[in-house]
Amino acid sequence: MTTYSGGEAAYGLTLLPDGKVVVLGTTYTSGNGSMFFTAKFTPSGLPDPAWGNTGAVTLDIHPDYDIAT
Repeated sequence: MTTYSGGEAAYGLTLLPDGKVVVLGTTYTSGNGSMFFTAKFTPSGLPDPAWGNTGAVTLDIHPDYDIAT
């Protein structure tokens, strides 16, 4: 199991043709509220190092709450 900040919630995922998995959701951080969060994993379940920082990408779209549904 991979843990990033410890405040993530997944709301969707997709299996890519190459066997990798992209997870879509929200991460909660102190001072920033919630941010849009994606993570990508290799077919073996490890974070994909080519995807953002350590297999994860966050994006702060709105000043308070960013929730992917």
